[in-house]
Amino acid sequence: MRRMHIHTFGGMHPHTPDWHTLGVHLGHLAHDPRFWAVLALAVLFGLMALAVILAGSGGPAPSTPIYPMSPYMP
Repeated sequence: MRRMHIHTFGGMHPHTPDWHTLGVHLGHLAHDPRFWAVLALAVLFGLMALAVILAGSGGPAPSTPIYPMSPYMP
């Protein structure tokens, strides 16, 4: 009786990628318009987050109140 080792199951190692199947899946993914819409939204959100980080807050807001001047004082 011949022994079959787990690493030779199916003629391939379990951790070895099947490049043909991966290429077929990526081909289907690249032709799906939803993929490009989601990718565009992710890029836009990333650019907006980067703009917010680079813009910063501009410093603290003024903490002293502005009092009305003479024509508006009672």
